[in-house]
Amino acid sequence: MDTELLDTVRQLLEEKVRMYNRTEFIRADPIQVPHQFDRRENIEIAAFLTATIAWGRRDTIIRNALDLMSRMDHDPYAFLMNLTSDDLNVFSGFRHRTFNELDCRFFIQSLHEIYKNKGGLYRVFLEGYSGKRNVMHAILGFRDIFLGSSFNSRETSSSIIGGIFKAVSLLISLPNKLALFAAIPMALSRSSDLVTEIVAKPPSFNTLIT
Repeated sequence: MDTELLDTVRQLLEEKVRMYNRTEFIRADPIQVPHQFDRRENIEIAAFLTATIAWGRRDTIIRNALDLMSRMDHDPYAFLMNLTSDDLNVFSGFRHRTFNELDCRFFIQSLHEIYKNKGGLYRVFLEGYSGKRNVMHAILGFRDIFLGSSFNSRETSSSIIGGIFKAVSLLISLPNKLALFAAIPMALSRSSDLVTEIVAKPPSFNTLIT
């Protein structure tokens, strides 16, 4: 175990919490979108979709993420649980850079299946992690469930893969969220022992802003 590297990562995470876990930052950041909700499922869905389109100008990301919430009547969990094929029409014309209407429909259908049959995003990711207690295993398991057996679109793949790695970090509490951000590149390089220790014993952050 590289304790020096572990200490460096912890210091980095503490610094980033002080930088970003502030009301002033949240007001001007896309993280404001999931902050609008109280119900855990709504927070998860809003965070996942917002993170998926989180590239480009902040104001554009916020505007388009809020547009998605509006198209789901500002209750994404209820929208997903009661989804019909006709409901997908509300996403007609949606576009954020390269993320288009077809991508959006795929995301919504996959999320519908996850919440209807798998217990939701939070449970899917945590179950993937609890087996081998390995972040890489959890991320890849989540990816496979989200993509499903019918996924074969080259055009959609870049948005989905990028979105998964960004959005999955928003499904857990802030200490673990930032730990996961640090852990993903190390998981990809197979530093599994260090990843496990960081996620199991995240830095002692201050009280979260709610």
